[in-house]
Amino acid sequence: MADGKIDTNEAWVDLTHVGDLYSVMRSANTRHPYDFGFMPAMARLIAAHGRIGPAFSALFAQIMFSPDGKLT
Repeated sequence: MADGKIDTNEAWVDLTHVGDLYSVMRSANTRHPYDFGFMPAMARLIAAHGRIGPAFSALFAQIMFSPDGKLT
């Protein structure tokens, strides 16, 4: 630190491989409404968190695609 540099730990996340996410999507035998032909980084980030990822995905599905929702 005497040279004016500050040591910092860089944050990182081990993201799920794109191929693994496509395998899960294809195993459902339905086309996801947001399948644009590429895997968005946000999908990989959500999938990387074992507890929050599934909860966030379920909430998103209810908000966007629920039959009693206002966005359908």
